Amino acid sequence: MSKPAPVRSVQTFGKKKSATAVAYAKDGKGLLKVNGCPITLVEPEILRFKVYEPLLIVGLDKFANIDIRVRVTGGGHVSQIYAIRQAIAKAIVAFHQKYVDEQSKNELKKALITYDRTLLIADSRHSEPKKVCRYLDQVYFGMVYLFICFVTNFLRVVWRSRCSCSLPKIISLNMFFMYTDSCCIFFLFV
Repeated sequence: MSKPAPVRSVQTFGKKKSATAVAYAKDGKGLLKVNGCPITLVEPEILRFKVYEPLLIVGLDKFANIDIRVRVTGGGHVSQIYAIRQAIAKAIVAFHQKYVDEQSKNELKKALITYDRTLLIADSRHSEPKKVCRYLDQVYFGMVYLFICFVTNFLRVVWRSRCSCSLPKIISLNMFFMYTDSCCIFFLFV
């Protein structure tokens, strides 16, 4: 009994932020599916042409004998679209490298990179994670500022009530101790 011929297939992935798309390309008749639905039903509709870009750049003749099934998870709508298009572009390049020839792979790669580098090379930017206790830090610095304002205003009031000399309208703690004499300081803290 003879064994069936092995299926010619490659598996690639595309990433954008936290979205990951895995493309499985094998011999077939030009079928393209994303999460089990045809590529023509990808949502949002406005970004559908972003998914078509690898097909249009390379040419539909290169996809005529390849079936590509894409599974995408994570991220938002836009990130998923960019991950899908990257996975499809990498799948066609990998399939041609493995089963066709090196020259056609280089032509495809050059055409895709000339159009948009992110079709083959992942964008490593991610949103920065939130800081732990960032809210508490803001509250703390706000309280310090309020305390300094309170002390400054308190000293201004005490100065006016106990001292006959003039005081500048804006006073800091350093200025306060610069302008005071020993008598005023004694009355302040007694």
